[in-house]
Amino acid sequence: MSDELTLYEAMYIVDVTLEEDEQQETITAVESAIAEAAGQLESTLLFGRRRLAYEIDGRAEGLYMISYFRGTGSTVQHLYREFGVLEAIVRGTVVAANPDALYREPTPVSETPAPAEEVTEQPAPQPAATEPATSEPAAETVAQESAAPAEEATQTPAADDEAQAEESTETEPTEPAQ
Repeated sequence: MSDELTLYEAMYIVDVTLEEDEQQETITAVESAIAEAAGQLESTLLFGRRRLAYEIDGRAEGLYMISYFRGTGSTVQHLYREFGVLEAIVRGTVVAANPDALYREPTPVSETPAPAEEVTEQPAPQPAATEPATSEPAAETVAQESAAPAEEATQTPAADDEAQAEESTETEPTEPAQ
């Protein structure tokens, strides 16, 4: 047998009708049960008070908890026995956890660094009244050029592929099949 301990996830629901200190005692009892059975507690997370999908023993809500721990099969068996003994536990289960899919507490927005914003300067538009009459066609060209990127941005990739296919068939002569 291997000496390596398996990572487990214990999800259990604590009775919300209990006082806060009694709920905390129940959570501590679960953590102690893991340690008593030679398990190594990684973390315990509070998922909060939530409505149950269906009533269990007349309870419609529960305090959802998740504990990650490393242990053996006997650690899991001991924890299931503890779930049955503790009256404050409405329901509980233990599964082997995927280390890559562990739940992590979300980082508060204030702690995450904001990405640096790129500032691009755009030239200020020139008033058309100050330009000579000969440059009006150039202004129309600029307006057409600025409208073209907007049209391209609205096309889907499939539309781009169709447009390229049409261009290639229009420019290349086709040879009859022999």
